[in-house]
Amino acid sequence: NYPPLNRFKASDFWRHFEVMSLWHFALVVIATCATLVHAQGNCENGRIDLAIVVDGSGSICGNCGGCGTCPNYDLVKDFVYGVIDELDVGPDAARIAVVLYSEMAETLFDFNTHSTASAMEADIRNMKFPDSRTNTTGGLRQVRQQIFVEANGDRPTARNVVVVLTDGNPTVEAEDTLNEAQRLREQANAEVIVIGVTDSVNKTILSRMSSPPQIENINWFATEDFESLISLISNIAETASQTLAAPLTIVSTVTQSRGECDNSKVDLVFLVDGSGSICDNDQ
Repeated sequence: NYPPLNRFKASDFWRHFEVMSLWHFALVVIATCATLVHAQGNCENGRIDLAIVVDGSGSICGNCGGCGTCPNYDLVKDFVYGVIDELDVGPDAARIAVVLYSEMAETLFDFNTHSTASAMEADIRNMKFPDSRTNTTGGLRQVRQQIFVEANGDRPTARNVVVVLTDGNPTVEAEDTLNEAQRLREQANAEVIVIGVTDSVNKTILSRMSSPPQIENINWFATEDFESLISLISNIAETASQTLAAPLTIVSTVTQSRGECDNSKVDLVFLVDGSGSICDNDQ
């Protein structure tokens, strides 16, 4: 009266719990563990397609883009390359794209452009400073429409991850920013990590742009200044390499998962209901 193990979904669990034997329950637990491991990716080298979306608005340099130097923008470049350099970049591992946005959004390079981190460095170091308004919506749309497409190197078998960097609130198409973030998460099946720099950012917007569960220092981050941004490099690289919002659906058998993820690890917590209704309040 309950589905086979390899088609057992989380939504079926409690409906069939009463007729489930103890041994079958144990197998479901094992399969759950295996599936959670499997959800981390292909278990090889962090197979992700990562798009980094960079704010180039005038406030980055204190609205002084024509002053000749901009230490804050140099720190932004250091951050972008630092994250890339910590990842296992390659055709069969992590692929990287970078989008720069201000009044308009443009692709610095897509997933097809470079296959090594070192090859990306020159483009990042030479990234121009647009010095205009903050069109976060346009940056997100550019990623959804121009980056996460197969023609530009997006892989259907890789996880789509987006890191959005901003130092302020949207000032162009601001009313559509959260809707565009949702479209990016749903239509491109992307996990969105958001980083806000300085106290000018609206933390509610940062949170709502990010992927569920929208928890600070997991799905979104805030730093007081650009110097502090550098300290986030390892954290963001690690977060981007992990699954943030994988659906909990048991779809893999134990033998299938073992073959793909022999050395994977998972920290699994079970939260068990012990209320009286479990036994119909029988004492």
